[in-house]
Amino acid sequence: YTLDGDVATEAGTLAHHRTGVTAVAFSHDGAFLASGDNTKEVVVWDMATKEVKVQGWVYHTSRVTSLSWSPDNIHVASGSIDTNVYVWNVSSPSTRIVVKGAHIGGVGAVAFLDANTLVTAGADCCIRTWDLKV
Repeated sequence: YTLDGDVATEAGTLAHHRTGVTAVAFSHDGAFLASGDNTKEVVVWDMATKEVKVQGWVYHTSRVTSLSWSPDNIHVASGSIDTNVYVWNVSSPSTRIVVKGAHIGGVGAVAFLDANTLVTAGADCCIRTWDLKV
């Protein structure tokens, strides 16, 4: 939306997901938007063109609950009810890091602390840090 005083005008629509969108995160430079949905898909949008840049990231087995961009805008972390965390590479979409069983009961939040450290929180009442080799 574009805000002009107290009037909001829709600036565009990004349509790709087949079910409800459950998580979104902008890259730090605003060039990309990552979105996740109820059917376990993570999509990356190019905000300049409003087109899908990366699709087919469907390795989660349940709803995506959280997304976070690395400081360099190359990696996107996703968490899910399926207990797993994936770290995706936008420059090389078939490359990924997986943390199986990161949180019993599901992952509620993911956030990059720095380029090589991911922080996650989950239904198991724990906050964990992960050292990544990206």
